[in-house]
Amino acid sequence: MYITNIQRFSLDDGPGIRTTIFLAGCNMRCKWCHNPENLEMHKKRIEPGKDGKVIEIFNSRDIPVEKILEDIIKDEKYYDKSGGGMTISGGEPLCQLSEVRELLRLCKEHEISTAIETALNYRYSDLEQVLPYTDLVIADCKAVTESIHVNCTGVSNKLILDNISRMSSSDIRFWIRVPVIPEINITTEEIRRISEFLADKKADVIELIPYHMMGISKYKLWGYDYQLNEIKAPDSGYMGTCYDIMKKLCSNVIWQE
Repeated sequence: MYITNIQRFSLDDGPGIRTTIFLAGCNMRCKWCHNPENLEMHKKRIEPGKDGKVIEIFNSRDIPVEKILEDIIKDEKYYDKSGGGMTISGGEPLCQLSEVRELLRLCKEHEISTAIETALNYRYSDLEQVLPYTDLVIADCKAVTESIHVNCTGVSNKLILDNISRMSSSDIRFWIRVPVIPEINITTEEIRRISEFLADKKADVIELIPYHMMGISKYKLWGYDYQLNEIKAPDSGYMGTCYDIMKKLCSNVIWQE
């Protein structure tokens, strides 16, 4: 399994205290991605070393699933006390479907709660392969208007919206996150359309996530161009407007200032 990082004691990737496994590989190219080091499965960069030699640095390590499990179970007592567990993030976890399914299965054997963070840009039959071992799906809804989604991510949102609808028609527990990048994926009109789409969906929570610029420095490091240099993070007024619009139709929306 190609991973870029294992983050222990995470509080942002599901309920309770969690260990988050960040996987390499993604089938989307979101303009605001704050983890560009996770885009390729195994990407190399060169840095100068001593005596004129060069150092090869890779974005990911290929680690056996069983070895990753060893790291996860170290913190079982914290999961038990806090209602936490293990989250697989990315990149897009389902780009490594068979390995993800096996890690989730092993965690459930150890009675560790599981979650995946996903963009849902794949066939529903792929998601069905991991659902028996997944307690929570944390998914993005970046835009409802297809042209906006294509411009922002490079792909259509047809599979994504269909997968959200199909999850809502099942007994899957899921959260939805809506990234807010002003005038890029979100306008007042688009937040209304997203609200209308999500209004009858059975998400536990819909969370508005304000754009931030913390990952910009990593773009140059890994040989990518950052396209949103002129975009500023939304202020509390902008976020408040988005929240107020969505709250009218979605009582489960949250936003943390």
